[in-house]
Parts: sequence; structure tokens; C-alpha cells
Amino acid sequence: MIFLVELIGKLLILAILVRALMTWFSPPRPGGGFWMVAHALDRVTEPVVSPIRRRLPTWGGFDLAPLVAIVVVYLVMSVVVWVL
Repeated sequence: MIFLVELIGKLLILAILVRALMTWFSPPRPGGGFWMVAHALDRVTEPVVSPIRRRLPTWGGFDLAPLVAIVVVYLVMSVVVWVL
């Protein structure tokens, strides 16, 4: 059970990180393979990042919501593993 919680948490952290890095590049064209990956990452990470983005102001033009989301996911994962 602990392995599953850690795996899901680490995959979510990786997805948030990849999504944040993909925003540095030009937007993908709809229908392409890169677009499909970007769309899948958006669907997986948006429920975690969006509530944080709504409450957290941008800082000098930088979106800090992915960084905060990674920290929150890691903390929740650590607490759940500790409880189990």
C-alpha cells in the first residue's frame, strides 16, 4: 500500500514538473503527438494546480503554482505514508 501511495505521488510530481517545463516552449499544434501529451498532462495536473493558482498571485510574471503544488503533493504523500 505504501508503495502505491509513493508511486502515485511521485508520478503526479513528475507530471506537474513536465507540464511546467512544457510551458517554456511554443504551444503544440492540435492533433500532434506533442499536443496529446500536453493535453493529457493538463487533464491530470489541473485539479491539483488550478486551486493553488487561483489563490496564489503571480510573482514577477512567474507562475509559482506548480512549485507549490509539488510541495503540497510531497507533504500529503509523506503524511499518508507516515500514517500507514
